[in-house]
Amino acid sequence: EMVKVLDENLSRYARIVREQLSVDIETPPGAGAAGGLGAALLGFCNAKLLSGSELVAKAVGLEERLASADLCLTGEGRIDGQSANGKVCYHVAQLAKKHNIPVIAIAGSVGVDADKNVPPLTAFFAIVNQPMELSQAVAHAPELIQTQAEQIARIITTFRTE
Repeated sequence: EMVKVLDENLSRYARIVREQLSVDIETPPGAGAAGGLGAALLGFCNAKLLSGSELVAKAVGLEERLASADLCLTGEGRIDGQSANGKVCYHVAQLAKKHNIPVIAIAGSVGVDADKNVPPLTAFFAIVNQPMELSQAVAHAPELIQTQAEQIARIITTFRTE
């Protein structure tokens, strides 16, 4: 019920901004569904919204680095059907696929609809190796990530030819 009320109020807010300032804060990607900081900056500061993953990828020369890679490992908090909508792992995977680089993602959790992201992800793995509360997974994330990465490395080295 509260979500419905909030959504209605955010839509009304977006309509008022559109009428008063002739600025659409409801539909641009990154505007935060008309209620986030991005929408406020867009509406009141004449800001330009940019994709954070694209900005960082350009700043570090990610695509150029991927061009000479054999494999790309990336990570995400959760991989699910929404991962294609702006999550970093999906953007990284798209860049890697331009160069036919396989992409393996390690995630805190994997949703039942994660298969919607293949391709560009070659494979994805959850770090959680047994039933546990989110707080436990967060507290033990470094060890869980290391364990999963070691398992992935074992698979890779099994098929490695020199």
